[in-house]
Amino acid sequence: MKKEIKITNFSEVRTLQNIASEYPIDIWVEDAKGSSADAKSLLGMMSLSYDEPISIVVDDKNSEVLDVFMRRLTDASCLEELFKRLNPKLFEKMLDKNK
Repeated sequence: MKKEIKITNFSEVRTLQNIASEYPIDIWVEDAKGSSADAKSLLGMMSLSYDEPISIVVDDKNSEVLDVFMRRLTDASCLEELFKRLNPKLFEKMLDKNK
């Protein structure tokens, strides 16, 4: 089963990788060019193109997990955006610290 999502920055790649690492199933990411990577591998994720939306892929038997995963990913992105708007200086400082 596949679901598409648009990733716009490195922080979102890390969020995706961190959330994927919490699941005991295989989660793959495919870019528009057809390349794929293990969603739990930050190095693999960095090899993909994010110019177009990517697909999150799991076995059909894990479709319920994919729904939960996508909700968590969307919630995490929304919270990050809210934090960035409320306190942009602190947000930038945190990004610099994590580099």
